[in-house]
Amino acid sequence: MRGWPKILDTLSLGDQIIRKICCDRVKILFTVLTDDSLSIWFTKPCVPIVSNRRTQKSLKKSGTNVLVEWKPDSNMLVVVTTDGTLLLYSLSVLDSPKGIYNQIDPPSQNLRRDSAELFVKEAIPALMLNLTYEIPLYVPVTCISCISVSQMMVATKSGKVLRLRWDGVEERDFSLDLKRIPFSINQQVSYAVPITEDNTYITSMDYSPLIGGFSITLNDGRAAYLTASSLKFDPNQVQGIWAQNLDDATCGCINHKYRLIAFGRRNAQASVYTIDDLTGGLEISHKMVLSAKDFPGSPGYVREMKWTPDGCAVAVAWSEGGISLWSTFGTMLMCSLGWDYGLHVDLSNKNPFDITCMDWSTEGYQLFMLRQQKIFPKDHAKTPNRSPENEATKNQKQVLTHSYSNASEKSEGSSEQYKIKSTLVQLDFVKSSFAVNPCMSSHSHLFLQGDDKLYINQGDSLQKIYHNCIDTNDPSFYSTNTQGNMFSQSYNIRTNTYMSRDYVSVANEDPLSSLGDYELSDSLQVTSMLSESKHWIVVQLPIAYLATNWPIRYSAIDVSGTNVAVAGRTGLAMYSMTTRKWKLFGNETQEKDFIVTGGILWWDDFVIMGCYSLIQQSDELRLYPKECKLDNRFARVVLMSAPVMLINLFKDQLVVFTADGYVTIFAITKYDAQNVDLLKLHIYDIRGLCVHPACIISVTMTNLKNESGSRASQGNILQPETIVLNVSGRVLMVNREMNGNASEQLKNVLPPKYTILPL
Repeated sequence: MRGWPKILDTLSLGDQIIRKICCDRVKILFTVLTDDSLSIWFTKPCVPIVSNRRTQKSLKKSGTNVLVEWKPDSNMLVVVTTDGTLLLYSLSVLDSPKGIYNQIDPPSQNLRRDSAELFVKEAIPALMLNLTYEIPLYVPVTCISCISVSQMMVATKSGKVLRLRWDGVEERDFSLDLKRIPFSINQQVSYAVPITEDNTYITSMDYSPLIGGFSITLNDGRAAYLTASSLKFDPNQVQGIWAQNLDDATCGCINHKYRLIAFGRRNAQASVYTIDDLTGGLEISHKMVLSAKDFPGSPGYVREMKWTPDGCAVAVAWSEGGISLWSTFGTMLMCSLGWDYGLHVDLSNKNPFDITCMDWSTEGYQLFMLRQQKIFPKDHAKTPNRSPENEATKNQKQVLTHSYSNASEKSEGSSEQYKIKSTLVQLDFVKSSFAVNPCMSSHSHLFLQGDDKLYINQGDSLQKIYHNCIDTNDPSFYSTNTQGNMFSQSYNIRTNTYMSRDYVSVANEDPLSSLGDYELSDSLQVTSMLSESKHWIVVQLPIAYLATNWPIRYSAIDVSGTNVAVAGRTGLAMYSMTTRKWKLFGNETQEKDFIVTGGILWWDDFVIMGCYSLIQQSDELRLYPKECKLDNRFARVVLMSAPVMLINLFKDQLVVFTADGYVTIFAITKYDAQNVDLLKLHIYDIRGLCVHPACIISVTMTNLKNESGSRASQGNILQPETIVLNVSGRVLMVNREMNGNASEQLKNVLPPKYTILPL
């Protein structure tokens, strides 16, 4: 997490409780839903664009708003009311080249803008929001999930899942009924029975085409996975797969990239399941469990879960307050339950992070959260709270109150009415560069990227570990050495644990000065481990590039840690740690004519990227030299047959994975500081190993073998390399068989101007 939480100004929404917030598919716009209004906001900067408020007649007829969902192409929204009515809104762009927000300089010369940072180059579009269709279903709706651009699935409290088109037409032949869907523990079991209990319905539903179905939770605590033989989801082909050993599920969400289904539970835990490829059943992958060190009590049931757009983390919110962030496979990254809120905050009664709804913004750099606070009448008679939390809220003038008398939301045993103060909170995050650019995982530098900044740790990244081989079980050792206690118990600040008495760590220091009177001998063994330094370099992207290309999508640093390359919405920018200067395209048109899609990396003094040319409408590999200006005249362009998804390096070979399911190996040849060329060596077909190209996390080439007999040292024969694939978190090794001498084969395919590259 980066910086303090930000409170957004929502006074324009009026005296209403905010019910939902939801970002669109591309994470550029987000909607804020209140009891009687629907408003569209821009994410950068966070400003409202358009709002539509319902009339009192409409509220009396259909009830207040409770749910909202975007159409995948972002030109429509659906709002659900308390009486089960669907309100379909159309969103259109007005012809306004200047946008809805325009900056005007005052007449005074002293107040006019002189710096480029004060000019907003990107125009915020003017939008029009109109109510198009009104569809009464006459039954309460629990959740909505979009399965395509033209269709959505609507779950109701009657136990049915209706399929509707975005023009308001219901497709009755494709609607689902829980009482007619057979459920079993996997797809190979012949015995499957439907749900026979009355008053059983779906409470949450999420769809992913990469797993071929829905994740659902029921009101009785059970959870399942709905799948079919085709994505049409014919009701006669739909089958339910139970999540075993789960009877207290509260919500669910799907990780598309890693093909995981996470279910929140009433015991404050989250269980993550994966789909077994053989049986088709749900197998437990891991659990997200709060330890006693993180929080000794119970924060309540899991109210909300949201995966980041890249699938590398999931945010969890609890009913009694508190949020946390977990990695894909269950490592806690952040938890607000252990934060210090000052002396005047009672976490047991009024947790500052009582989150009811949340969603991730562009590239997962911001987390928008809907926070609620219950204000009882007796609180107004108390002395005003001077805690930093209340001061921040006061400075933002954010006081939305509303009388609320729903017994299900009141605390147990409380009969007095209270008011709710709704607040929109934004948390900023940074992430590792190899979360979206896996080729950076082999670098020793700690390299983080935010939406507009880079965080680089260039210090000595090796921490020395000194192992004392003297018999430490001898009590006389500690009694005769003044430094004995330091070896018996060394506190590790990073993990908040005590290390074994056989080890002591000294970072970036001379062991003689660190160990004091202790005499070093030959029995002291030294090893190394990767560690961070306290010194971080923060690199701010230039406004000239960031103004129209926010946010950062890909970033890379070279092996020496002196050169950085960054790719945003379009184009490319380079930075030198030596000169501390940025290098941008001199021709802004060239910067706008390509989009980096498959990652970015450094080889020697060249930047290599997989991109898509908007001018030529072609998929390409581009190489730009560091020593020249950023100009397409100096670029080496190689056309590809399909979109480039991933790139990586192995010595002087470039590994490229494309969306058609092929891995292509190129030999890189450098002629001089400005000229380089690529020669295609091998093509591997891995279409049978991946469900979808988006499920390939990384592609790496290595000399490792899974056979003990195949060693490169046998004779003079060079063994073929092995390709290591990370497919949805599962590591696969693909061995290439080669007959004959590898050097001779390489000579046959290389033209005379090339030299033989080492394999």
